[in-house]
Amino acid sequence: MASMQAESSEEAVIIYLDGQGLDHVVYELYDLSTLEDLLSARIEQDRIGQLDGHEISPTQTVIYLYGPDAEEIFSRVQPVLSIHPLCNRSRVIVRGGAPGASQREVAFPFS
Repeated sequence: MASMQAESSEEAVIIYLDGQGLDHVVYELYDLSTLEDLLSARIEQDRIGQLDGHEISPTQTVIYLYGPDAEEIFSRVQPVLSIHPLCNRSRVIVRGGAPGASQREVAFPFS
């Protein structure tokens, strides 16, 4: 599924998953669709945002979450990112507005 561009005024949480550096067993046992379902459930049930798609390249997968408050979105998805095997060695951009707005980066290196 390709990403659809959300309205530029919305805030964003952009998740960069490692597409090649994890143990091959992780890629065999866990799939992107299930991870996206978990992330969507955390934010869409309370209508704080939406998962707007993903982009896949040979080295990484990028998942796009948008809504009015990126910090709130991040706080809701952080528990999933902290334990899901596909999220090991991932990095997340929490952006408080349109591209170019202030942002911070969070890394999820766990074993």
